Amino acid sequence: MKRFRPAIRFFLTAVLTVLAMLAAILSLPVSSYAFGSNPPLPNTSAPGQGTCASCHGTLTAGSGVTVNAPSSYTPGGVAVPMTVTIPARGGFELEVVTQISNVQAGVLAAGANGAVSTVGAIQFAYSTGETTSWTFSWTPPTTNVGSVVLYVTGGGLSPNYSNNFVMMPAAATAPSIASFVAGAATITAGNSTTLTGVFSNGTGSVDNAVGAVTSGTAVTVKPSATTTYTLTVSGGGTTVTKQATVTVTAATPLPTISSFAAGAATITAGTSTTLTGVFSNGTGSVDNAVGAVTSGTAVTVKPSATTTYTLTVSGGGTSLTRQATVTVAAATPLPTISSFAAGAATITAGTSTTLTGVFSNGTGSVNDGVGTATSGTALTVSPAATTTYTLTVTGGGTSVTAQATVTVTPSAGTGTLTSTPSSLSFNYQMGGRLPSSRTLSITSTGGLTTYTAKETDPWLTINPTSGGTPGSIRASVNPAGMAPGSYGAQINITAQNGKTTTVTVALIITSGSGGGGGTTGGMFAQPYMSDTQSGTLAAAWVDNLGASPLSTSDPRNRGLVLAKSASALATAWAGASIQNVTGMSLTELGFDFRAGIQCSADSVHFVVFTSDTVAHTVGGCTNSSTIPASSAPTGWMRLRFNPNQASPPINSPVQSISIELLNGSTSTGSIAVIDNIEINGVPVGKGATSTSRDE
Repeated sequence: MKRFRPAIRFFLTAVLTVLAMLAAILSLPVSSYAFGSNPPLPNTSAPGQGTCASCHGTLTAGSGVTVNAPSSYTPGGVAVPMTVTIPARGGFELEVVTQISNVQAGVLAAGANGAVSTVGAIQFAYSTGETTSWTFSWTPPTTNVGSVVLYVTGGGLSPNYSNNFVMMPAAATAPSIASFVAGAATITAGNSTTLTGVFSNGTGSVDNAVGAVTSGTAVTVKPSATTTYTLTVSGGGTTVTKQATVTVTAATPLPTISSFAAGAATITAGTSTTLTGVFSNGTGSVDNAVGAVTSGTAVTVKPSATTTYTLTVSGGGTSLTRQATVTVAAATPLPTISSFAAGAATITAGTSTTLTGVFSNGTGSVNDGVGTATSGTALTVSPAATTTYTLTVTGGGTSVTAQATVTVTPSAGTGTLTSTPSSLSFNYQMGGRLPSSRTLSITSTGGLTTYTAKETDPWLTINPTSGGTPGSIRASVNPAGMAPGSYGAQINITAQNGKTTTVTVALIITSGSGGGGGTTGGMFAQPYMSDTQSGTLAAAWVDNLGASPLSTSDPRNRGLVLAKSASALATAWAGASIQNVTGMSLTELGFDFRAGIQCSADSVHFVVFTSDTVAHTVGGCTNSSTIPASSAPTGWMRLRFNPNQASPPINSPVQSISIELLNGSTSTGSIAVIDNIEINGVPVGKGATSTSRDE
């Protein structure tokens, strides 16, 4: 018995092997033997190509598969709808090429159960589902390329068919001009007239800078001299012309006075004013011993009593006049300032002092928001920084000023600085316009203080680099010479007491082609991190972590992984910038969140900057009540958010959109995996940055 054991084991092994091979064969889908859906290209029976017979064995040429193609086409014409028909369920593929050189002719567009693909330089329309007829459309070439041929094959497993249909260019109609005339054949210089051409079978244009014209529609012209205009109508490879002449005669302009006024209509005795006349087409003079004047040039007068002046302009055999009156009032005492001083010339930030002015013969006011001042009465001021105040006293048609400076010394303080916003993000698409600069508002707790600021990276610039609270810092970026990717930097703002506040800055640079995964609308999500150096953040599209393992649009099934370690800065974040959203109005935002990962109200959220530079946040793990529920893939949560429930609500056009993972546990950090990002119900593509799950 023992000697038969090896033979028995060999026999059993062979049987198991045969069963495994049989199972593999039976598991093959039936569609492997027919191409009713997505047939292999190119096999249209065109010159140099194969046919369906290479796989299916039989072929009937010249019948069986038909297309209701027209016998002629109009170059530059509209799309022509057509239908492909075969006797029994199956598939088809076709192309349209020039009859002489077999190159692409026109543009194909697919209908139901069909698609269009390009192989080499030729477009092919083909079936994506088995049936007996399919619709498609063909847009003729813009120019006459001679006769074109539609080659088509179709059928099922057997038999198969091939056919071809020739379409010739339609004959062109020669252009013609019925009339081309001027509305007024003779005009006076400075006036205008119209030109009207009536024509057909072509496009019209008129020379002498008139440009394109429409048949029967008048265009206005204003020649400065006699001009002959030529209408040219082009079409069908030929042109015709017609001319119209507009004669321009010289005009004798009459004198005009636009204005005549005094610089000051009322003056004090002993002072002067000016008279200015604006006139044309003549010479001007003013009475009361003023004499000849030039248009637009002021002349000085100093009447001792109220006087009415008359400007006379003569030319073209006629004249006209205009008057201006200067009223002379009795002189009044001039204003004077005896003193203007601060109660304490030097104060500490956060305290106050007084300003007292002593003056006469006028009303007083102090700048920098102090307002009206009364002689001898102290005014309280609390400047945040050293300030020079100016007292202005006005009266008798004049004013005098005096200044007082209050020096403010900073308080050492025990408080801290606060920056609003606490982080900045800039997006730049290579070849596009540089990102606009952003402003940080700097305030402090525990009293006013001075500060200094410094940026960490050369592509980041701030101005000013020092100041006092409350203050502001303008930040801008220069991505010149930098490669696409995500960059992080910091602005460190240090108070007088040595305490430093850090503002994180992110710069996301995308290629001019739009990244590696845009949708039909051009949107795609580009991962980024506010800090790329510390190793405490991660943001990437990772293979095999997405919600759609069978997706044809993303066969790598990538999911967006965002992570923040417990040691990361509190203000650091990982996320993705949604590209190509500027100018849109929002109706809905959303994404799918991988179940089994902790999700809280302040984890992943959208950050939307609108055109009014306001930042809005919306997100978390609860759907907006106004958004209808929809099913999510197994193992995922589908989250949708209403822009009106953002903080604050979103009511302006979008400037930028990003997804951010900001808050996490201080002991363990946080992680999130999301997919199927949508803006206004439109899927957002996946950016080029990606990491394999197995790397």
